[in-house]
Amino acid sequence: VTYRYLMKSDEDSYIVLRNFSQWVRDLPKNWTYAGIHLTYYGQHYMQGRGYLMSMDLTQYIMAHPYALKHSWGPEDMITATWVENASNLTGRNVTWASSRHIQQYGKHEYDAKWTPPVGNETLLIHGCKQPERWFKIHRDVQKIRKGVPIVQPDRNSIE
Repeated sequence: VTYRYLMKSDEDSYIVLRNFSQWVRDLPKNWTYAGIHLTYYGQHYMQGRGYLMSMDLTQYIMAHPYALKHSWGPEDMITATWVENASNLTGRNVTWASSRHIQQYGKHEYDAKWTPPVGNETLLIHGCKQPERWFKIHRDVQKIRKGVPIVQPDRNSIE
């Protein structure tokens, strides 16, 4: 079996596979790094709730000693340094594909925007640590598929 991408997600991320697989289908097949793009003190990275890399990029990083020498720190930011290093060493442009539909459950986003409610385009929702929250998201996704409107709480009342 040959895979086109390698994905990493947190254990408390709910992935809407139908939407996620469609999004991935539309991504470039080579030299791609995709997730929700953020910047922290000037460093660009895909936030750790869920991101993926094309297999060719993954294999290049795995074979290069840079990754072993630079493997301390937040995993999502370290991964971005590996991607940047691979691009610099090979001269290839890596496609950084970002989606706002990789969301944080009911919290203020890092970029000062409120998380959008679960919708038709939701790819992933992070922060589903409690089983009740995970099942609520699952029920909401099922309702949306059936065309049932979701009543969203007031953003000030969100946990």
